[in-house]
Amino acid sequence: MRICIGIIFTFLFVLCCNLSAQKTKIEYKYWVKFSDKNNSEFSVFNPSEFLSQRAIDRRERYNIPVEEEDLPVNSNYINDLKNWKEGIKILHSSKWFNAVAIQFEDTTKTFLAGIDELTFVSDTVLLSQVIVEGSDDRPFYNDKFEDEAEENEMGGEFKDYWEQLDFMNGLGLHENEFKGQGMLIAVIDNGFPHVDTLRAYQSLFEDNRLLAHKDFVELDNDVFNNNSSHGTKIVSTCAANLPGEFVGTAPLADYIFLISEAPGEHRIEEVNWVVAAEFADSCGADVTNTSLGYSDFDGTAYDYTPEEMDGQTTIIAKASNVAASKGMLVITSAGNEGNSDWGIITSPGDAPGAFTIGGVQPDSSMYTSSSQGPTADSRIKPDVVAPGFNVIYLNNVGTVRDGGNGTSYAAPILAGLATCLWQSNLDKTPEEIKQAIIESAHLASMPNYEMGNGIPDFALAYKIINGSDLPAGIFNISDKSDYPSQLNNDKLKYYTDKTGKIKVELLSNNGRLLAQQSFFALENQYNVFHLNFNNLVTKGLYILSIEDNFGRKESLKFIR
Repeated sequence: MRICIGIIFTFLFVLCCNLSAQKTKIEYKYWVKFSDKNNSEFSVFNPSEFLSQRAIDRRERYNIPVEEEDLPVNSNYINDLKNWKEGIKILHSSKWFNAVAIQFEDTTKTFLAGIDELTFVSDTVLLSQVIVEGSDDRPFYNDKFEDEAEENEMGGEFKDYWEQLDFMNGLGLHENEFKGQGMLIAVIDNGFPHVDTLRAYQSLFEDNRLLAHKDFVELDNDVFNNNSSHGTKIVSTCAANLPGEFVGTAPLADYIFLISEAPGEHRIEEVNWVVAAEFADSCGADVTNTSLGYSDFDGTAYDYTPEEMDGQTTIIAKASNVAASKGMLVITSAGNEGNSDWGIITSPGDAPGAFTIGGVQPDSSMYTSSSQGPTADSRIKPDVVAPGFNVIYLNNVGTVRDGGNGTSYAAPILAGLATCLWQSNLDKTPEEIKQAIIESAHLASMPNYEMGNGIPDFALAYKIINGSDLPAGIFNISDKSDYPSQLNNDKLKYYTDKTGKIKVELLSNNGRLLAQQSFFALENQYNVFHLNFNNLVTKGLYILSIEDNFGRKESLKFIR
């Protein structure tokens, strides 16, 4: 009997040991907020210690003071928290929220017990918990962006990349050499694989216009090694620069590429975005583009409710409002929930500080998946709309594709044009640029919750902020443009090294002769001629051909 009891005891002991060894280990991420920034080693009177000169200049330009909110988190608090208990890893520190994101593993759910005894800690917020050991219930992640790149037939199509600029009357900005030069755009997304090797971005590296890149998920500086190519696709619509093949809406701007989006859907991604936006601010970014949105997370306990889409509740909405207050134009996609049970905009699209962009089809009808308004506090959202269906883009191997669907594309297309518009008048604040674009849109007098203020007209927005019409560029037959030129004032500029007669022919897109004129050109100078195109009443694509009496012939496409 004793033997049996001993055997049973041994069996139970071994079983208990095995059960103990198989305890589920969970990786937790928390947002730990600090009570103050007392005894900071930084001062608002010496901002160069934590802001770039470009960021300081932007604040001075728009009379934005450097405040305590801009000071980095107290490093003593960070060190004391890290040393408080073994196993704590500091992921991020946020100066705007005076907080840090921490990570640790635990099997007892009691790891943070006693943290309230640290006098400098004011609050803790659970951001994510993921099983890492001891259970088969491990996370599996799908590509949440895979439905944004499908070829479609309905709703019309853009036949070429330049049509996406012309759709919002933005070609004139490029014709006047407003292509983003000197402006800085921060793109916050999920990764940019192959951007460092593709021809479309070669000038970005050759001209040293990629000023920074940082991964706030993997915590390194490599943003080009990710598996998901969402960031590569959307950035092509603004940053690509292959004249004659594919040109984005701000092809000559400076850029920062930042990763905040991780596999799965957890609130830690909001915090990743916060510190990415802070980094962009400290670098002096003028514009941020975010083709991301949050409402539904892995685990219903984390989900937001429609009532919380009030622009003041979510972490990322609060951060967007702060980012806008620092002098940045904060552009974000409205979301693709129009056909879902959620239906409305996602955050940070609900933030008052965010310039929220919905999506439309090439025939100007609404892209039905584009998230709609209003916000929970009854504000109009989206603010405006841009191409978001059958969009032309470059994929991660540099191939021009159509069928890009989603407000993820609408946001950077508009962000690039907004940057070029702002370039034309840097005395205007980001809010004034935003309002000019809104006022130019076709529904500005009667906005609705579907399209907001509608489709912008960037030539009109230029007039609003500059007080004059966008100059009609002189048509230069010798200048092989990135796309068909926009001919508005019927002037032709032509350079020749020999004096003589030239013949000018106007042809339809299919080659039919519409008009013909002759001029006398002087050698070694630009000759400007006035063309008679009074019969050109239909808007469309045309061809201008020039032939001199020495047998030289040139042609160029243009739109009117």
